[in-house]
Amino acid sequence: SVLVEGRLWGLIACHHRTPHTVSFELRSACDLLAQVFTIQLAARERTRAYEHRVELKSIQTQLLASMAEDSAMEARS
Repeated sequence: SVLVEGRLWGLIACHHRTPHTVSFELRSACDLLAQVFTIQLAARERTRAYEHRVELKSIQTQLLASMAEDSAMEARS
């Protein structure tokens, strides 16, 4: 299972045509790989969310500056 912030994000599954017994060591290695993937995925999603918030804040700043400029122009007229 790939869990991000306690929620199921996805599953890693391996299929074979015939039953195949996987050793404890291999299962442990796969589990570690899934954990590393989960950590990297969560970090990437947090980065994207932060970048989105920064972009929205920039747009808000531009809008407020534009509104202030328009108000100043109207006051002079």
